[in-house]
This record gives sequence, C-alpha cells and structure tokens, in this order.
Amino acid sequence: MLSLLPATATVVGIVVLGQVPSARDLVGVALVAVAVAAHRERTDPIS
Repeated sequence: MLSLLPATATVVGIVVLGQVPSARDLVGVALVAVAVAAHRERTDPIS
C-alpha cells in the first residue's frame, strides 16, 4: 500500500495545490512503480 504514496502525493499536489511535477519527479514515481511491480515475496524459509 505504501507503494502508492508517491503517485497519490503527486495527484494531490496537482489537484489540490496546483503544483506541476518536474520530469525528475515523474521519473521517481515511475521507478517506485517499477520496483513494486518487480518485487517478489520470498517463498522458502531462511535456514
């Protein structure tokens, strides 16, 4: 759920505060989304 925080904060910033994110900000949001999509839970217990 925390993975949605950067995207949600960006949308709130645009809608409520009228702040337009820079290209660098959008790249950061995209990197978080890619990292969450690529994440895999460990299925075997650590010995």
